[in-house]
Amino acid sequence: MKKKRARNCIVTGGASGIGLSIADYLCKNGYRVGVVDIETGTLFKNYKKEMEKKNIVAVKADITSRQEVKNAYDVIIDEFGSVDVLVNSAGILIMKKFLDENEDDWDRVINVNLKGAFLCCKAVVPGMVNNNFGRIVSISSISGLKQAVFSSTGYCASKAGIIGFSRCLAAQLAGYNIRVNCIAPSTTETPMIENLDDKIKGNYRESVPLGRLAKPEDIVHAVDFLISDRSDYITGETLNISGGLLMR
Repeated sequence: MKKKRARNCIVTGGASGIGLSIADYLCKNGYRVGVVDIETGTLFKNYKKEMEKKNIVAVKADITSRQEVKNAYDVIIDEFGSVDVLVNSAGILIMKKFLDENEDDWDRVINVNLKGAFLCCKAVVPGMVNNNFGRIVSISSISGLKQAVFSSTGYCASKAGIIGFSRCLAAQLAGYNIRVNCIAPSTTETPMIENLDDKIKGNYRESVPLGRLAKPEDIVHAVDFLISDRSDYITGETLNISGGLLMR
């Protein structure tokens, strides 16, 4: 029997940063991509031709809302018929010391980074179970694995939570041919860190054994591997893209 290939994807947070790079790569490599983001202005501009050819469907949605996630999923299913891959890339970074961090900061970052991934998985997993096929990749961070240089406690907790959530989900869904993995990048050159002081970024860069910050394409290539047949025996794992920062 011919093996099913992943072809229909959802990428959250796909209007900018790492998510935009992932959506762009997948679209250029034969995938149909449903992009979910709370801000789609950039996406509509960048992908006008692809959207006209129905290779990309862009849906504006707040992933912290169960109803908005469901609505976005329904729109994508109407276009593609099924979803083979979910990439949980949407996220926010709060850079505050604990003494300055407040409850609203905590709730916001946990809701977007962790609850959002939960709600998106709740939307796509039943269909994957019915099809006996699925690939889920969530973008965590090395801040979920080691002491953080820039991040708030809420951010670190959300990224550690994504890793634990993915491991549990991988164990529960393995029997349905659904693989669930994480990617934990170190600081990546995206608009999210544009406001960081150049000296801080320089000091951080010097601490990386490979001598540079991560680039979005570093994460894109890892996503490509984890959703492909080349990683068929990998589930419940976290792939660290850290330039050597997490050597053990």
